[in-house]
Amino acid sequence: QDGGVYVITGGGGGLGAIFAQEIALKATGTTINLTGRSPALPTAVRQRIQELPAHIQYLTMDVADGENVQTVLAMVRHTYGKVNGILHGAGITRDRLLENKTGAECREVLASKVAGTVYLDEATRRDDLDVMILFSSGTGVTGNIGQADYAAANAFMDRYAAYRNTLVQRGERTGQTLSVNWPLWESGG
Repeated sequence: QDGGVYVITGGGGGLGAIFAQEIALKATGTTINLTGRSPALPTAVRQRIQELPAHIQYLTMDVADGENVQTVLAMVRHTYGKVNGILHGAGITRDRLLENKTGAECREVLASKVAGTVYLDEATRRDDLDVMILFSSGTGVTGNIGQADYAAANAFMDRYAAYRNTLVQRGERTGQTLSVNWPLWESGG
C-alpha cells in the first residue's frame, strides 16, 4: 500500500532485492526494512536498490532469535509508527542425506523457517498487517533428495499460513497470510 512499512527477512539475498524493487515501484512513499543476519547489506543488493523510489534500510536481525525479532520490530514500529507487511524470505540449506546430517545442521535449517515464522507472527500479533508472505519452497510439497529438513521446514510454513489465516478469521490477527512454494529463480537464488 502507499505509505506502507514492510519488513523483508533474508533481505540481503537476491529475492530481498527483487521484492524491495517490486514494492517500491508499485506503491509510493513506502518504507522497506531489509533484514538479515549479516552485519551489512551485500554490495550487489545495495547497488540494486539504491535508486529505488522508497526509503530502504538494512537492519541486522536473526529470525531464529525471538528476542531479537521482538526488538527489531519494536524499533521499526517506534521509528515508523507501524508495520504493514512481512515478507519472510530467510532460510538456509545444508544439503546432505539425512542419515549423514548432524542434529546441529538440521536445527540450523529448521530454525529460520520454523522458529522464524512463529517469532515473526508472535511479534506482529497486534500489528494491523495487510499481509504476511512466507517464502516456502516447492520442496515442501514434493520433497527433494538431500533436503529432508528443508522440505519439512517449508511444509511447516505452508501449514502455519493456514493456521494463521484461522487466527485472522477469529479476530486474533489481521492480514492475508500466504505461503508460496517458490521454485529456483533464474536471478535471486
